[in-house]
Formats: sequence, structure tokens, C-alpha cells
Amino acid sequence: MHKSLFILLMGWIALWPARAQKTLDYSLENFRTINLPLVHIVTESGERPQMEMLETDRGLRKPRATNILPARMTLTQGNDTIYDSGEYERGVSGITIKVNGNSSSRHNNPIYKLKLQQPFDLLEREGEQYPDRHWRLMKDAITLKTMMGLHLCRMFDVQWVQECRPCNVFINGEYEGVYLIMENVRRKPKQRLNVSRSGFIVERDAYHFAEDVQFYTPYFEERNVTEVDDITFGYTFRYPKQDKLAPTRKDSIANFIVEMEEAIADGTYDQVIDVKSFATWLLIHDIFGTKDSAGSNIFMTRYDSLPGTLIRMGNLWDFDSGQGVPYNSFANIHTATSFYMPQLLQSENTVFVRTYKELWNEVREQVLPYITGWMQSYRDTPEAEALSLSRIYYNQRYDLNYGSVAQDVYNTTTLMTRHLNWLDTAIEAIEVKDGMTTGTQLPTTSHNAIQAASCYNLQGQPVSEPKRGVYITPARRMMVR
Repeated sequence: MHKSLFILLMGWIALWPARAQKTLDYSLENFRTINLPLVHIVTESGERPQMEMLETDRGLRKPRATNILPARMTLTQGNDTIYDSGEYERGVSGITIKVNGNSSSRHNNPIYKLKLQQPFDLLEREGEQYPDRHWRLMKDAITLKTMMGLHLCRMFDVQWVQECRPCNVFINGEYEGVYLIMENVRRKPKQRLNVSRSGFIVERDAYHFAEDVQFYTPYFEERNVTEVDDITFGYTFRYPKQDKLAPTRKDSIANFIVEMEEAIADGTYDQVIDVKSFATWLLIHDIFGTKDSAGSNIFMTRYDSLPGTLIRMGNLWDFDSGQGVPYNSFANIHTATSFYMPQLLQSENTVFVRTYKELWNEVREQVLPYITGWMQSYRDTPEAEALSLSRIYYNQRYDLNYGSVAQDVYNTTTLMTRHLNWLDTAIEAIEVKDGMTTGTQLPTTSHNAIQAASCYNLQGQPVSEPKRGVYITPARRMMVR
């Protein structure tokens, strides 16, 4: 980092607490002077979007919208009007707004789902494929994690990477916070998820109980669960839509997922799934150090119903728990029994492990410059300056302490450097020989030294008392004889 840039960064950090203590002006007029898009939603009734909490006997809780409100929405920047929905008239003008999301929607300023009555591209891109009626307002502009995670996805061959932009949001004249306008997950062949009318998009969902239509599979019943209501995870539908899903089609899709699970169990999974898409999905989360593994946002797609069409992993977008694991750890989904990654990593069929390693070897030299280069370039933009200023308002509004974009860049660069160095060592330790997954064996006679280190098995699971076998530490591979 150049000396002048370092001085500028330290100045931002030093001034941040003092700036946050000022009495701030939360008027619409003041926010129009901040060089960030401004969303103002005025509901027809003057009400706010509301929700209720659903809860199962097992303690799972899920917020569900209790009202869908007609409204007018304007999107402006400075004195320029980017979008004005007009007053609400069903199918003609205006929008509807409702609370959306899972755990994050329990806060004072939740995620919102917008439905425009006429398609429009709120991200101002050129192309007839971009206008759409379905959008979300995400709170994830309070850090760079979501924007950075989506940028990381562009290094890889994922079937769709969502676009977004930061903005300030008002509802009925009251400041709501700094958000991301983001494309919603849905079927749309020319943009968003490319699935034909005979295909499907399903979601591995911890909050399945809040949906009207769901299904369950026997693969995760190792806990001897017998009652459907006691199963932690189920599957829900993004396409076909629940209200248009015939029972026969639902059963057909459910049976195909069961067949996929059986193929994973017997090692023939590469005949049913697109292995590269699954390996890519896992590697991106491992690079980003994602903490969340129990929530929803795990999408799988099948383009059509023809024999031989493979299941692919859908898009990644839920990055607000990124960098949430220790730097010397895989993402939690790497070992979580709520999804298929441990079974694929441990299968006697090593196609998945080999693909995962090959993908890493392709990007290992580029990934850190790619991430840090984007962050440093973004830090110097007018949008980043406006976003940093907006976070000060957000902090005072909700008594929080999120930092500036410059602080995000500094902290993330430091953490990602350590994490990626460890990840390179951990992935390099995985070797594939004669249909078995093993590791490079570097013997040591110091059992106590291994116990004192951060120690993991080859699936990335922490081991407190290593026994005979191959283990990984942040510095090197070790074997306890």
C-alpha cells in the first residue's frame, strides 16, 4: 500500500467515531445531497410492512409477511429521477412491498421484497433482458461482503451472478437504512436462472414449514426421525410456483431428488449431477469462509425433464456471513450434514474431489489479487465515498458501529490473505490415489505439538485429540503414527 493511501486510510479510521457522534439530519432533502441512489416507498394506507413469527415444536422460527402493501416507489439520485412507479393500480402502475427473508428479517429494518406492476430495470443496464417486476432490498450494503462475494462468483462458471447496487431507503418518509437493490432469484431464461418450462428450481430449506408446498427425502434421516414435522430440512419450490404445481409433477421432482441422493450414496452421482457446478459452489464458499450452513438459499436446478439432464447448483448470493469462520477453516457447509458436501468429499468415487482440487489449482494464484484489486478500485469510487457516509447515518439510526469502505478493504485484505494461505495448504494436502482420498503424509513424532495447533481432518473438521492418521494444521500437513 502506498504511503499516502495508508495515511488517508488511517485518517478515515481515526475520524470515524467522531463523525458518528454528530447530530445528523435524516430528512429526505438531506439524503438527496448524498451521492447514492435514494429509494422512497410510500404505502397506500400509510402502514408499514409487518410480519409474524412461525415456530415449530422443534424451536425453528421463521418470519412470514402478514401484509402485502400497495405503494408508490421512486428511485432518485441527486436531482435525477431514475424510476417512478406512479400510484398503485394493479397490473398498471405502482408496486407492492412485503417483508422477506429469514433470520435477518427479525430486525427493525428487515429485508423487503418488491413487485413492480410494470417491468423495469432498477439497475439501469442496457438490454431488453433486464427489466423485471421482482426485486429485493437487502441490508447487506452495511459491509462489502455481498458485493465482494458476487464479484468472486464472476471468476467461475456459475450459471448466474446477481447484480446489485447500494442505496438509501425511506418508507413513508422515515429513514430505513442503507440497502442493496438486488435481483430476485427466479426462473428467467434470458436473465437470472435459465430453466425451461419442464425443468425445476428447488431450495434446500430449513424454513420449509412456512411454505404451502414442500417435500422431504429419506437421505438425512440418520437421526431416526420418523415424523415429517421433526425433519429440520425440507425442499421447497422456486419453479414451478407452488400455486401452479400439479401433484404429479411435485412427486416427479421429489423422486428425482431421491434418485440423486441414492446416486450420491452409491458413488454414481456423476451420472445425475453436474459435478463441476457442485464443486464450484463449495469452493466459492470455502474461499469466502462462509459461516452460515443451516439457512436456506441453497438452490438446485434442472434445465428440463429429459433423460440425462443433470442437476446443477444454482446461484450463490447469501454472503452476509462471509469471513465468519476462523481463518484456518473451511466454510461450515464443507462439513455440514444438512447438505451433500461431506458425502461427496468422502465418496469412493473421487470425481468430485478431483474437480474441486482442479478448480482451486486454476485460480490459486489469481484469487487474492482478483478480490483485493476489486476492493481497492471500488474504495476510490464516488459511490464508495457516498456509501461510507451513509453508513454513519445507519450506525446512529440503529446504534451500530459498522466501518467505512476503506476499513472494509483493510480488514478483508488482511483476513483473506491469511485464510487463502491456509486454504492452499489444506487443499494441497488432499490427494487422490487408487480411488481413495488421502493426504500428503509428513510424519512428526510430536503428538503434543499437533494437539496444541489448530488441527483438522481432511474433510476440514476440527479434531481436538488427533489419533493415528493424516491431519492438517495451518502451517503444514502432519501424520500421527
